[in-house]
Amino acid sequence: MESVRSHPALRIELDTVNEALAKKKNRGAVRPSGVETLETETLGSAAESELIQRFGSEAEARRFASKVVGRSGQAMSHVYALRRLSKQFSPAEIRAFSPEARSKWIALVRSHAAAFKAASQTISADLANAFGGSAATGSTNVAINSDNDLSVAIESLFAVASTSDRVIRSGLTISAGGTKVTALRSPQFWRSLKDAEAIATRIAAAK
Repeated sequence: MESVRSHPALRIELDTVNEALAKKKNRGAVRPSGVETLETETLGSAAESELIQRFGSEAEARRFASKVVGRSGQAMSHVYALRRLSKQFSPAEIRAFSPEARSKWIALVRSHAAAFKAASQTISADLANAFGGSAATGSTNVAINSDNDLSVAIESLFAVASTSDRVIRSGLTISAGGTKVTALRSPQFWRSLKDAEAIATRIAAAK
């Protein structure tokens, strides 16, 4: 146990956790470098006519599309942060953390999961307002009883959330095809949104 705690890589990571906590207090979560930056003029033919009809003008339709796509990117930034936190240490190394180090690590995990869930719920509300909602509810068999389970849950969240993000981008960006807006109404899309929120809820409660 003591040899793991004294490992150079572990000391470096704990410094990183401290810095991340300080930055979070000052500025909030930092957007990871791997997340794509989107232009504000994102609306394309897939949703343009419907959104103009819903919001009354092209400018408002474009503002809505840009807001939702940007918020989806922000939600994914929390998922990427979760993956980094999960992959930097093995479950065995995490189990060997001191109580203080583990408390800081798990606090960051919970924070990013909760932030993702909040962003996803806002996206769901925005899309339901524009295109109509769905009766879909989140259903997941994810159970977190160990550090290995937590790692698996984070990977599951990444897979499901990435799928939803692609649908949002394909329906609201200029590169979308004319029929892809229908995916924003599909039961599969709404299930993926709710499944991601359900997994994030489990992660946010991890101990």
